[in-house]
Amino acid sequence: MAAILRRFLAWTTDPRRGLFFALLGPERFMALRAYKRQREELDRELLAEIAHRRQVGDLGERTDILSLLLQARDEDGAPLSDGELRDELVTLLVAGHETTAAALSWALVELARHPSAQDRLAGGEEGLAAAAVDETLRLHPPVPLGGLRRLRVPLTIAGFHLPAGGSVTPCSLLVHRRPDVYPEPLAWRVDRFLGKRPPAGAWIPFGGGVRRCVGAAFAQFEARTVLDELVRALEFRPVARPTRRIWRRGVVLVPMWGGPVVASRRLAAPCSARERAEAADRPAAA
Repeated sequence: MAAILRRFLAWTTDPRRGLFFALLGPERFMALRAYKRQREELDRELLAEIAHRRQVGDLGERTDILSLLLQARDEDGAPLSDGELRDELVTLLVAGHETTAAALSWALVELARHPSAQDRLAGGEEGLAAAAVDETLRLHPPVPLGGLRRLRVPLTIAGFHLPAGGSVTPCSLLVHRRPDVYPEPLAWRVDRFLGKRPPAGAWIPFGGGVRRCVGAAFAQFEARTVLDELVRALEFRPVARPTRRIWRRGVVLVPMWGGPVVASRRLAAPCSARERAEAADRPAAA
């Protein structure tokens, strides 16, 4: 399944496919034979796993997400169908994969520039990992545009008169960099949100309102956990020519060249500059 999913993601996030998607629209894009063939291949594996999991004898003792979904019941006591389970799993595997990976890549690129922030995170400063994730999502929202909406009636926003039938979408990349909301908006500051919540309506990496991303809390928890484990084990420094240049992978904005950084084992105790330099030259554990 991992190999199938990698091929599927690589195919759908190819820049040429992004152009096809923009020109054809989602319905015609999903009707392409190549897309349907790969989706059906993935669906076969998922449905086979669902069928196998239904037959295990210790389902009630398992805590993985598929087992929990199989045990879930609605208000009438009915379980999820195979199609509903498939949709939930695809959402977690695809929508919950690329965006969180992009956010973590940006976080490591920024942390590599800030050794003091790494030390504070490694020291377990309360709330700092959450603040680092929130600040990364502010400066580098993985998906810069929200859902597209078509106006049914004319609308005026900030002095701009928009006609009925026009399409509008919020751009978190621009909102998050407003100098009237965020001092030094282009600077990554690890403690910008330490001990406080981002301003309402001006921090929208997950959208807002009733259509806010349902996986927001899970994504933030996942990113905090991974980031916390990484900085406790490793120290990061930028490559010879660090960059913040952006590359588009499908609809997700990622660091150019994957956001390369240099990682070395973190020393558990204070040491001399020479020892730190020797540790930095040792390759990190796989």
